[in-house]
Amino acid sequence: MTGASRTLPPPLILAVVGLGAFVTTLDQTVVVTALPSLMLDLKISLTQLDHASWIINAYLLGYTAAMPVIGRLADVYGYAKVYQVALVVFVIGTSLVAVSQSLEWMVAARVIQAVGGGATVPIGLAIAGSALPRKQWGLALGIVAGAAEAGSMLGPAYGGAIVELANWRWIFWLNVPQSAVLFLALFWLPNQTNRQHRMDYLGGSLLVVALLLVSLGLSRSSLFTLSSPLPFVMGAAGLALMGVLLAVERRTGEPLLAPELFRATAFLAA
Repeated sequence: MTGASRTLPPPLILAVVGLGAFVTTLDQTVVVTALPSLMLDLKISLTQLDHASWIINAYLLGYTAAMPVIGRLADVYGYAKVYQVALVVFVIGTSLVAVSQSLEWMVAARVIQAVGGGATVPIGLAIAGSALPRKQWGLALGIVAGAAEAGSMLGPAYGGAIVELANWRWIFWLNVPQSAVLFLALFWLPNQTNRQHRMDYLGGSLLVVALLLVSLGLSRSSLFTLSSPLPFVMGAAGLALMGVLLAVERRTGEPLLAPELFRATAFLAA
């Protein structure tokens, strides 16, 4: 069991959370170069290329929506334990992707995979920060963020290499042993729960739906061709939900997002 009685030295902790961020962000872009092979295998025609793009978009959407909520869950139930649960979800999703037989199956599996993968960066940042003294927090956060960026950048090259050596399904099967190593390493990290705090489930639900609506609106091609009002409706609905979220958070004892953030220009601009 995870516990405070045993722990890895700080360099190994940083290596574990850095690898976790790298592996899961790798999957954001890994299918870009594998897409032709994947489409051929799943019998997806070129006329369905816009639909096939959801293999990439589904992961990005699930990943983005999961990050803030799972990060808060980890604050309450413990970083190591929630990280392990997220890795199990990630492995289930990646295994379902690896055995996909249709586009719809793959897109649904990619969402499951992304929900698990979305935990690695926020929890990894928290674990890295707790592993080093305050004056070295910049280094710890830089390592995790750098690993995440490297994974996103190297994804296409990695995917292309695997397709050349084997086939696209191995891109996802290889995630299983990598995740297993991370899962086992997390047993040597302390799991300090904070049960006096509560999870803001209503705020989390509103935030997830708002992020999904805005992201879906921005991903629609008709946003740029002005051929449909749907992306504008989605974006407006998402922004309206953000307004509802702000009202809810002001009345919540332990909000997911501190209301003060909505008065910060940098936060609103981001």
